Amino acid sequence: MKNILLIHGFNGLPEIFKYFKEELEKLNYNVIMPDFPIRENITVEGYFEVFEKYRECFSEDLIVVAHSIGNPMFLKYISKNKFKIGTYISLAGFSKEFFNKGKDVLNEKVKLTILTDEELNNAKELIKIRFSIYSDSDHLVPLELLEQFCKDINSVSIPMKDIGHMGKKSGLVKLPKVIELITNKKDAIIFDLDGTLWEVTDETYKSVNEVIKKHNLKEVNINTIRSVFGLNKFEVAKLYFPYLELEESLELMNEISAVTIRNIREHGGNIYTNLENVLKKLIEKYQLFIVSNTGHKEYIEAFFITSGLSKYFTDYIAASQLNISKADGIKKVILDYDIEKAVYVGDTKKDMEASNEANIPFIQARYGFGDNLETKYYINSVEELPKIIEKFFI
Repeated sequence: MKNILLIHGFNGLPEIFKYFKEELEKLNYNVIMPDFPIRENITVEGYFEVFEKYRECFSEDLIVVAHSIGNPMFLKYISKNKFKIGTYISLAGFSKEFFNKGKDVLNEKVKLTILTDEELNNAKELIKIRFSIYSDSDHLVPLELLEQFCKDINSVSIPMKDIGHMGKKSGLVKLPKVIELITNKKDAIIFDLDGTLWEVTDETYKSVNEVIKKHNLKEVNINTIRSVFGLNKFEVAKLYFPYLELEESLELMNEISAVTIRNIREHGGNIYTNLENVLKKLIEKYQLFIVSNTGHKEYIEAFFITSGLSKYFTDYIAASQLNISKADGIKKVILDYDIEKAVYVGDTKKDMEASNEANIPFIQARYGFGDNLETKYYINSVEELPKIIEKFFI
């Protein structure tokens, strides 16, 4: 049974928390709804004292829903303790000071909650999935600070109209979007990385030949570089170094991977046009994953770091690093996350074969590295994906 921790803000438990508890307990979640200090009694230490009572619940499986001042208090606590969290949904969250005329107590307490750069960076590192819900009619927190909070913690932004601050005075008694985010995403889109979400041909070419030159070996040309995207490390090693023993070529591949990751983390790659806008649309309905043949998860993490797109993906697998096939990586995602329906989006024949072996539909990204395949579904640009995805999830 999964734990869900509800963290209230300045005025205590809002009406929507009672709704969350009732609805989620029907679905067999264990809902924890503590009483934190309110109004004049609010202190950071007071919130921490309550958190400590539930310390054993803080884990990568925990789901947290926090309202208003509860958000920075929660982030301060996990930052201090380096607790990793599964899913975090902020309601009217903020990280910086603001002022409301005539609300002296609130203004005083807001000053306690200002988050440091270190705490914000820790939030991005410690929390796996992050959503921020806020309203254009919030009467307490300025809209620009609500929007800034999303950027500060790199969360998925979910603006909503006319729901106020979502506290006691807003009159809001239900917020189904939160229940949906927690429970309803059982369909998934699983992506290949190279040639599907980005391309890093030039950086890869430079990195490979940086190592080649160091060892006085034959240069690997750009066409060979283009041909290996989507292959596992053993297949790549044979193409790069057909004149070497496999063991020696694999050692070189490890060195090449380290140099490539270093260079890509520094210079980034070419993200396909409008990718973030597409991911924003897709995440409203589906869970998103990456399954790549890369032998190092740090390579996928370099994509996340340089693109800023990690907030849209539930998880990722570097198949070769786990010594499994891409098809088994896809199956692992489906099993681990209890996915009901899934599709795989990739660009090469190997991707299509992996998708077929995993027994899920395949969409070819024809703008990538593969030849045009005899597949029923394909896209010529990332922007075409949301429309074609609708064919699979009716």
